[in-house]
Amino acid sequence: ADTVAAIDDALADLRGSLRASMDEIGLLGVEAPSDSVQVLKESVTAANEQMDTARAKVREVKTLLKLPS
Repeated sequence: ADTVAAIDDALADLRGSLRASMDEIGLLGVEAPSDSVQVLKESVTAANEQMDTARAKVREVKTLLKLPS
């Protein structure tokens, strides 16, 4: 149970970091629009989607183990 909670906490922290990164990429895109900025944006978007999938899997594990949400 502690391990699942630790994973969930780590994913929540990662989500915050990804949001901050996306905000910074948005500013960078205004200041210096380029293909590199677009690649960064797409990469962070993909990472965010993968993180959401991982969080969903953690919820599934919690349900299977009958742990509180």
